[in-house]
Amino acid sequence: MRHHHPVIFGRDGELAMLRAAAAEAGTGRGALVLVEGPAGIGKTSLLRAACARRPVAGMRILTARGLVLERGIPYGIARQLLEPVRAAAVPGEWDELLDGAAGLAARVFDWAEAGPVEDDLLYATAHGLYWLVANLATSSPLMIVVDDAHWADEPSLQWLAHLAARIDGLPVALVIAMRGGPDEPVLLDELRACPVCTELRLGPLDSAATAALLHERLGEQADARLRQACHVSTGGNPFLLHALVGALGADGTSDLAGQVARLGPQPVAQAVLRRVSQLGEDAGPLTRALAVLGGPAPLRHAATLSGLDLARAAPLADQLRAADVLAPGATLEFAHPIVSTAIYESIPPGERALAHARAALLLQGDGADAERVALHLLHSEPDSNQQVTAVLRAAATAASGRGAPGIAADYLRRALAEPPLAQARPAVLLELGLALASDRSPAAVPALRQAVELAAAPRDRPAAALLAARVLGIWGHHDAVIGICHDALAAGDDLGPAADDLEAELLASSLISTATAASAWARAQSRLADPDAPAGWRIYGALYATSTAQPADDVLARLAPVLASGLRDISPSSLAAVYVLLVLIVNDELATASQICDQVLSAARSRGSMSMVAHASCLRSVINRRLGKLEDAAADGMLALDFKLATSPPLAVAWAAAFCIEALTCLGRLEEAETVATAAASREPPGGWLHTVLFWQARGALRVAQRRPAEALDDLTAAGAGWRDLGIDHPAIASWRTAAAAAHTATGHPGQAVALASEQLALARKTGTAVTLGSALRAYAAAVPGEDRGGALWEAVSLLDPTPARYELALALADLGAHLRRSGRRSDARAPLRRALDLAQRTGAASLAEQARRELLATGARPRRTALTGPDALTSAERQVADLAASGLSNRQIAQHLFISQATVETHLRHAFRKLGVTARAELPARLADQEARTGQGASPHN
Repeated sequence: MRHHHPVIFGRDGELAMLRAAAAEAGTGRGALVLVEGPAGIGKTSLLRAACARRPVAGMRILTARGLVLERGIPYGIARQLLEPVRAAAVPGEWDELLDGAAGLAARVFDWAEAGPVEDDLLYATAHGLYWLVANLATSSPLMIVVDDAHWADEPSLQWLAHLAARIDGLPVALVIAMRGGPDEPVLLDELRACPVCTELRLGPLDSAATAALLHERLGEQADARLRQACHVSTGGNPFLLHALVGALGADGTSDLAGQVARLGPQPVAQAVLRRVSQLGEDAGPLTRALAVLGGPAPLRHAATLSGLDLARAAPLADQLRAADVLAPGATLEFAHPIVSTAIYESIPPGERALAHARAALLLQGDGADAERVALHLLHSEPDSNQQVTAVLRAAATAASGRGAPGIAADYLRRALAEPPLAQARPAVLLELGLALASDRSPAAVPALRQAVELAAAPRDRPAAALLAARVLGIWGHHDAVIGICHDALAAGDDLGPAADDLEAELLASSLISTATAASAWARAQSRLADPDAPAGWRIYGALYATSTAQPADDVLARLAPVLASGLRDISPSSLAAVYVLLVLIVNDELATASQICDQVLSAARSRGSMSMVAHASCLRSVINRRLGKLEDAAADGMLALDFKLATSPPLAVAWAAAFCIEALTCLGRLEEAETVATAAASREPPGGWLHTVLFWQARGALRVAQRRPAEALDDLTAAGAGWRDLGIDHPAIASWRTAAAAAHTATGHPGQAVALASEQLALARKTGTAVTLGSALRAYAAAVPGEDRGGALWEAVSLLDPTPARYELALALADLGAHLRRSGRRSDARAPLRRALDLAQRTGAASLAEQARRELLATGARPRRTALTGPDALTSAERQVADLAASGLSNRQIAQHLFISQATVETHLRHAFRKLGVTARAELPARLADQEARTGQGASPHN
């Protein structure tokens, strides 16, 4: 960002704002300033002036600028900012900066070939770059300045938005200049929405600033008449003023004000082109060559591309600098983007395309990397050149390796247009489909389908089909997976070892579709019965046994060999691992499920896969819900939902929303649950899939809690039909009968309520799991006549008491206490009600706590008030941070572990310390352990 004009006029207030932002960063509080305005208004000059004098002692300033052509360079802005840091680093310093989560950014600078199935390249890379900046800022405050951000590459913009959202608490001032308007990148709106954002909109110079500028350029010639004429002609636009001043006197007249009137506010393009033409016939080719090269370029490149020798090009470049067409400096660069645009747009489109093709050959011959050569090939005309296809594929590989699959897809689309040889086309389509899938584009589906259909040889089809199925399965395109696998298996090819894997992928996606589940189970029966089947089929055997409500002991015996192997034989890109967790959760093996889920989360965090973190958080939400950790369940569910709302198709949103709604309903936060349900429904998740059935079931239970039983029955009846079509009878999964029984009771249909509750109870007895049976007994007791309730509730409490299901136990105790009170046994009712209140408060179930409190008051007891301090008062986020701090992690490590900013960690810890009454981290373990020791204790209802 070279300083072309040493003096800046009329921007004292704006400079003060930028220096204030730098001062904020110097105190450790992050700041974001967006400098906006039209072309030529002085954004670049303002940034140069702000950087010219270090605004804070010891502050490090990093600068970058967007260029039109270089929007295709993955992380081009990030590399402009940070490559100089690496170049200046002493031995070992760069490795230290890449420590921890920052290591995920290493691929930006030294790309590593991406794997065939990548689940979250963009987020992982942005997360790594954020921590690289955070690590760099520990040694000195930073000022990061990005000019012309409207021309920044998309991955860099995503990283800047990621950084801006987490900049609070970092000693970093982020200053971004851009043109506003209809063509601006969508991500700029995200930047504007950041809480720390200050928008600085530059307007035209006033008459006093115009006068000062003219006096600096023209001295005493700038009389009042000339100043007024120039200000009116240019509207106070600084670039137009400089351009107008440069044109004055060209006709030898001394009447400069009159000349301004004659020139008028003519288009800049005309003025620039006229100025270039006045320098001779070779000036046009040289400037056009530089415009095609797209940015700062060595003289030899521009000379070669324009057909000039260096002896002629060098003095011509000096003349262009003197005419303010080029900027000062040895490297050729236009004085302003307006000049570059004017020159570039003067070249006819066909001639431009040919020039870009020649530029690509020139750069390739000069040893440029494939990414830089490909920038020009994107703007050239297809010509069936296989070397072009090879370069574009190499550039795509590099882009994916840097974590920019969207840019890789752009290169591959252009490669297909070249086109490649017929035998290479399927491979290019497969690469395109994988890049689009990693970029979460729905266009991945047709690309991968076509890649499999056109596989050059039968032996290639199974591998392509399996790869396509797995990557599409990760992003929830299950209908496409079913079609691809089915077609591959039906093609009659020699599938070899891939046959079994394709059958497994077909089954995995077919089981969650109401249209295909029954036929999928029928097709799989022979493999499920095979004692020598691979580990994956043992998992599906356990899943089938679970779905059909077989005894838990039998199910877990099927799964035992898979667990003994540590899931080593399960592909991480397969849905089989998810099914393992579901089987364990439903069959009350919560400790094992929690351990596996934590392992999955740890591995996902280590590679920066926010999508896998979100997916595993859904399952951990279920685990925490069943453990009675309702706040944690809601926090996990919201984390997953927020990510899926921003990135995923409607089915994935419905899946996450279901778990979120369930946890919030249990907590009594019904308005929040309704907001989640509305958001998910607005995405219009299609029917016929497990995800939607689960959503209907959760929303139906919410409607019961909201006392909207008729609406509840609409959802729950649909859910019941969906579970039947899916072949799922297990009452812990298909729990719709419990809520539906309550809804029928509320609408005055006791017979239907008893029938559904009895059916749920029979299925629960069949499975033999204590938590499911205890919950079914409580629902049965609520549906049957009063005199039959007591025995069911006593049995429910007895079953649930030894389990970790604290919320279900609280529900059963509350119902038991209420039953005893209504039976005239007020004294006997107090013990279960006190314990229900205690457990409800500890699990966070506010509505249940209030219900138990009312019942206790009705018995004549005086219940204690809700804790406002101590472990019980911690929110789920505060407890999570406190637990990690108690385990010995630093604030920085906690932030990296939870994908939040360090400032957020510090806020949660500050609140936790106050509520816990501690002053040091060393006191946390004992204080938190006291909570665990007390949870679940209380008077037995049998006393």
